[in-house]
Amino acid sequence: MKKRGFTLIELLIVIVIIGILAVIVVGLVATNARNRANDASAKAEMREIQTALEQYFVDHEAYPAAATVEADLEGNNYLATTTEFTDYTYALDANGCYTLSYTLLNSNDTGPNITGGVYSLTCKQ
Repeated sequence: MKKRGFTLIELLIVIVIIGILAVIVVGLVATNARNRANDASAKAEMREIQTALEQYFVDHEAYPAAATVEADLEGNNYLATTTEFTDYTYALDANGCYTLSYTLLNSNDTGPNITGGVYSLTCKQ
C-alpha cells in the first residue's frame, strides 16, 4: 500500500528555504528604506544649508569661499545646528555662484535637482 503525502524532513527543508528567502527579502527592503531615509535627511539638510548661504549672501553680497564655508556659516550663526559638510560638495564658479551637491545612497531616486544619482542645489542670486 502506497502512502501519499510529504515526510517531516521534506516539510522542514521547505520551511527552512522559505525562511532563508524571507530573511533575504526583509534585509533588502530594510537597507533600501534606510538609504531612502538617509537621502531624505541629507536633502533637508542641504535646503537648510542653502537658506544659510542665501542669508550670508544678503549680509555680505557674496557667497563664502569653499575653504571657509563651514566656519563662515556656523561661526556667524547662519545655521541653527552644527552641520557636517563631509558628505556634501560645495564649489563656487567663476561668477561667484555656488553648487552644493550630495551623492545619493539610493541611486534610483528621481525628482527635481537629481541628475545621475547626485542631488544638487545652486545659488538663487
